[in-house]
Parts: sequence; C-alpha cells; structure tokens
Amino acid sequence: MVMEFKHPKDAQSYFRLMREKQWFQYDFDAYYLCLMAGLHFRRLGKPEMVGNAFIDHYPGAYVDAAQSIAGLLIDAELDRQQILQTRDSIEKLIISLLDLRSKTFLSDEGMNLLNRYAAGGLELIRDRIPPTPDMEVFLVHYHNLLNEQTA
Repeated sequence: MVMEFKHPKDAQSYFRLMREKQWFQYDFDAYYLCLMAGLHFRRLGKPEMVGNAFIDHYPGAYVDAAQSIAGLLIDAELDRQQILQTRDSIEKLIISLLDLRSKTFLSDEGMNLLNRYAAGGLELIRDRIPPTPDMEVFLVHYHNLLNEQTA
C-alpha cells in the first residue's frame, strides 16, 4: 500500500487566506509548517484529525529534506514513547518507521505517524495563531510558538 501525505483536517480552511495570497509555492508548505510544530512539541494528533491525501512524495525543494524529516520523526518517537536508549530498542523503532524503498523513506507506520504529527501541529497553530493573509505576521507568531518552552 502506498502511503501518502495527508493534510490535517481543517488545514485547508485555516491556511485559506495565505493560499489566496499565494504565499505557498507548494501545497506541501502548509503541511510542513504543521508537521514541524507537531514534531517539535511531540504533539501527536488523533487519527480522526488526519484528513485527505494530497501527495505521495516530497515535492521540489523538500526532496532533500526527506532524510532529515525521517530523523526528526525517529527523535520524536524515541522521546514520546520514552524508549530506553539501547541499541536494540532504537534499532527496533527505526526498522518500524523506515522503508528505504519508499519515496518518502518511511514505512506505512512512519507515514501514519508523520500525518498524525502534522495534525497535532495544526491543533497547536490553530490554538495560538489567528488565521491571517499576511505571511510575515504568521511567521512572527509561528517563530514565537516554536520558541515556547512547552505547548
């Protein structure tokens, strides 16, 4: 089964004003903003918060970020699951999350978790940043969010 990136539910409506102003080059840009917030704060959204699939690979400039994103996912899961830092436990987690044959380097389980982290990130963003058509205003708020100690 090919796993795809799935927008968090309500992401389209939340980012609508920025999309109308054409601030995003890729549809993936909004997903990435949500994903980074979710991974940063270890906020895993509920499965029902994950919306529709929109792409099955990293677009354009994001291709080079695939391995870094996989590493961030592994780091977040090690922390979230409180896995003991033993070689065997880390190896088991890595094996469950990665599939080097896939376009995203992630297994089905890895993609499922990534989409849930994006959903959790949207939840944080929506709670703390009002929708705005001004990317500069959004980015200041987003920067402040990511610099909070806890969310």
